[in-house]
Amino acid sequence: MDRRSMTPGISSRLSSPPPAAHPSPPPAAAPSAAATPSHPPSPTPDAFTRLEEKWDQFVVMFHRYKEKTEKELQAAVRLQAAARGFLARRQVQSLRREKHLAVASRATPWP
Repeated sequence: MDRRSMTPGISSRLSSPPPAAHPSPPPAAAPSAAATPSHPPSPTPDAFTRLEEKWDQFVVMFHRYKEKTEKELQAAVRLQAAARGFLARRQVQSLRREKHLAVASRATPWP
């Protein structure tokens, strides 16, 4: 491609390298592990043990909560089914009463 056909803005962008998005900090500004003696560079095995214990406690509590919510859901489903059954039985009884009354009112007395 001929450089004369390019606009000056594009040619200047092509000739210069793109600016860095985030310039790296100077080496003196980087914190070193020796500068902070109160924070060891690697955690101790006791820290890992405590972390594992806390995680195990969390998992146990999560499962208890999940079981509780599942039990509550099952109880709600059973209660709803019982209510539906009760209402269905009452509706059937009502229909049978109406049918019985209709048959009784059409019956002719015997002489």
